[in-house]
Amino acid sequence: MGIRHPEKFADVLSFDIQPVTFPTYSAINSLANLPDELNISAPAATATILFTTEDDGSHRMVVQYRSQQNRFYPETVGASAAGFLDGTLDRNPTNRGKLLPVDTQTVKVSALKEMKEEIYLMPTDVVNLRIIGLARDLVNVHTEFLLFGILALNAHEVAQKAGFADKKELDDEHDFSERFLVIDGSLEAIEILLTEVKCPLPPTHSAAFVATGYLIVLEQAGLEAADEWMKHMELRVRANCQRIDEIVSAFYKRNGNVDTRRFDSRRRSGFDPALSPLVQGLPDMISELRRVDLQFYAYSGNCSYPDSGSPAGSLLWP
Repeated sequence: MGIRHPEKFADVLSFDIQPVTFPTYSAINSLANLPDELNISAPAATATILFTTEDDGSHRMVVQYRSQQNRFYPETVGASAAGFLDGTLDRNPTNRGKLLPVDTQTVKVSALKEMKEEIYLMPTDVVNLRIIGLARDLVNVHTEFLLFGILALNAHEVAQKAGFADKKELDDEHDFSERFLVIDGSLEAIEILLTEVKCPLPPTHSAAFVATGYLIVLEQAGLEAADEWMKHMELRVRANCQRIDEIVSAFYKRNGNVDTRRFDSRRRSGFDPALSPLVQGLPDMISELRRVDLQFYAYSGNCSYPDSGSPAGSLLWP
């Protein structure tokens, strides 16, 4: 399902909705496409940031370690859970075939569905789930609802839940299990992840982390401080992305074209979101998290990390 013409009135977000098929989106998703083509293809999605509740009352942040199967931004990190917003067709004879209206609960239910598929979290595991923003991805054109929720579980309990995730429950071949990390749930950790780590995050997922940081500052220091923090973060994120592009460009100048199994040989002037960081001369994400001293638990899901000899499904310290 796609949303069009979003408008904000006070605390209410309104928009038009229209059906979008996955094959259409797969074929038409670039800004290079005509506006009329994008209008029939750009879908909506959800990206959710989840904080654990540790036994001492502190919080940690769940982030996905993105699979090699991701079409864009593989082998980087992203939001706790993310996926497309599925529309529901009306079965009433008078409106048969039309999309049912979308409201706050519709968006939350979609986010909860992704949490169950990816980490096997149930609605009862999540408290205070709320929509905190709306973002537009211009790399793989779509719109993303940004959500934030606090779990009633600690890091170990989240890992135990994830161990029950069953591929048989996934809807189709485009769904797949991903591994996850649990890092510090502080404002500083968000800043480090977005401004110091040299592995880019998907744009709308970055927006979800920024929106979470904004919320933290807003609740602790008020609106003016939150606005100032976000302006400062925008500059720092852009500077980090520019530095990443410089590293990739220098790598190509030294080594020539990049050969991959998924794409033809190519020469790029900056980071290519269709390729993993490693093949572009960037460090792997796990090494980067260690370099910037972001302490984390790493749940290996269905397979162990490349640099880990630990068995699948284990909870690891770096």
